[in-house]
Amino acid sequence: MRRLRFAIPFRTLLALMPILAPGQTWAQAPVIEPANPPASPARNFLTRLSVGGGQAIQDGRQGDSEWGAEVLLSANEFQRYGIHVSTLTLNKAPARQRYICTGYVLEMVLFHWLRAEIGTVGFIGRGEASGKNPSGILCTLGYEKRVGDLNYSIGYASKTIFTQPVITINNLDLSVGLHF
Repeated sequence: MRRLRFAIPFRTLLALMPILAPGQTWAQAPVIEPANPPASPARNFLTRLSVGGGQAIQDGRQGDSEWGAEVLLSANEFQRYGIHVSTLTLNKAPARQRYICTGYVLEMVLFHWLRAEIGTVGFIGRGEASGKNPSGILCTLGYEKRVGDLNYSIGYASKTIFTQPVITINNLDLSVGLHF
């Protein structure tokens, strides 16, 4: 009876199989590092200071100004989530409306420069003319540039306060952040 030619190499491979680590093969491809490695654990936080101004609409037009801060945690290299806190002043005669705006935000950075943010926020009234404490939403769309540990951003910010009647706020938002 004639033996197959592959019998000896096949037996040799079977004998060497316990030597190989699990998941390893003889012709294993080299590991390719990703082009944008994930953020290191030491750089997962972003603190951002922002200032903005624009126009609010409620029974006519009025100016507004705000400044605030965000503390964000990175979910991965292009998504973040965190807390937004800002102070908002709506200028309208005869009384000003002043709020502290605080809430949760979700943020995504596409193409390493396009920042999109959305969040649910509460508006805590301060001063005599503020009245109740309504809730609302915020959205931001803008350009982001990271230089080392610094993060610069400019964008269009929109807030909606659910009162009677609804207040819509459109801002130009400038911010500077620090990754740590």
